[in-house]
Amino acid sequence: MKRKFTDEQHIQKMFDTGVFPEGTKFCRSKRAGTYWHVHCPICSSDEYISAGLCSGIFEGYEGDLKRGVKPCRCGRWKWTEGQVIYKLNKASASISFVRWDTKYTTLKNSSAVMLCNKDRSEFTSKVGSILSHGPSCPKCNKETIGDKIRKADDVMIYSFLV
Repeated sequence: MKRKFTDEQHIQKMFDTGVFPEGTKFCRSKRAGTYWHVHCPICSSDEYISAGLCSGIFEGYEGDLKRGVKPCRCGRWKWTEGQVIYKLNKASASISFVRWDTKYTTLKNSSAVMLCNKDRSEFTSKVGSILSHGPSCPKCNKETIGDKIRKADDVMIYSFLV
């Protein structure tokens, strides 16, 4: 069966969306259907490639690509389990990933057991919370807040004495 459009015409339609950065390369996937491999000049040379967590070749459905849906980390990327562990360990030097509390599904819905590198205690938290609100050990965080409250009280008491 002869194709209606040439690959160059399909690729031009993808670029016409205006979302793919200059230097993006497209080539047909061997997967059944109309899938394309995408080489993004940004994501195909980022830290996840350097860490060996990704090949740098992303795959997208032709219809999605023509609507401007990016199959790489520039778009709505579905993070792999290994990439999430990498992100958690990179989030702060004060905590480290230990294991999954629940089976890994998505960033938003998964919980991880983390280790506080200061007091060596373990705590459980939602992955999305750790990555969006800043990682912190609840025990150490409580102590820090307690110190701030005590310092504020000391300032108040001192102001009455002076």
